[in-house]
Amino acid sequence: MRDGLGLGTTGYVNHIDPEMPDWPSAYYGRNLARLRKVARRHDPGRVLAFPQGL
Repeated sequence: MRDGLGLGTTGYVNHIDPEMPDWPSAYYGRNLARLRKVARRHDPGRVLAFPQGL
């Protein structure tokens, strides 16, 4: 995805594109592993889960 904002492969703010290859890494970058750990700890039953959520 390319746009006039120069976002390249990182996508748009507040819009996670599930069609983007490896969207979790594109949106969360080096924070991905830590965010997944936090999600598992605080929402083990995935009550707050949604298709593009962690």
